[in-house]
Amino acid sequence: MAGVFERIFHGLGSISIRLCLRGLVGFSGALWLDYIMLVDSWGLSRMSSLIEQIAPNFEYERSQLGLWPTEIQRLPAMDSEQARMWCKREDRSGEVYGGNKVRKLEWLLPYAAQRSGSILTMGATGSNHLVATCKYAPRFGLDVHAVVSPQPPTPHVEKNSAVMEASGATLWRCSSQWGVPFRIAQAWLSIRRETGKAPVWIRAGGSNPIGSLGWVEAA
Repeated sequence: MAGVFERIFHGLGSISIRLCLRGLVGFSGALWLDYIMLVDSWGLSRMSSLIEQIAPNFEYERSQLGLWPTEIQRLPAMDSEQARMWCKREDRSGEVYGGNKVRKLEWLLPYAAQRSGSILTMGATGSNHLVATCKYAPRFGLDVHAVVSPQPPTPHVEKNSAVMEASGATLWRCSSQWGVPFRIAQAWLSIRRETGKAPVWIRAGGSNPIGSLGWVEAA
């Protein structure tokens, strides 16, 4: 198993991750996944595809939320002399809410539901990730807590912000980007104190190794 982990992290270029890896040898796959949810995750798509290639029996739970496969549409008006343009219509991926974030949530939400009754995530005021999470997480019995950082107002931003407000999620708003780490800590401690369990942390955009499995599925 140690050899498997070494190959997964090969070439990532992060000394800190490699040092953490040495402490994980001998742990179960589930504990390893719990740990990498908190590890900085550069090069995740490569990592996820390697997991599938070299550990085919590694078990992940996926719950289908989207309508797959999404259509690939020709855009001849945008062709050039060197290339033809195509568009993959991820906006049509779901009846409740579309977009590519749904792919990640198909893996992230079952993972979270097995470990806690709540999730803590983050994003900007107009975050599509936060909107998708607010809409789909209740299907898994999960309470959503979101640390929300400021963003210049646009019609799209204001629309997404209103959707989040109406969803019933607990929004931990920040007055500036500098306040984000403190609000994350405040939210985590509050959830832990009130529920007796730590929330599952999901990085902005759902961008971590488990979420990246959604893109492996897309390929």
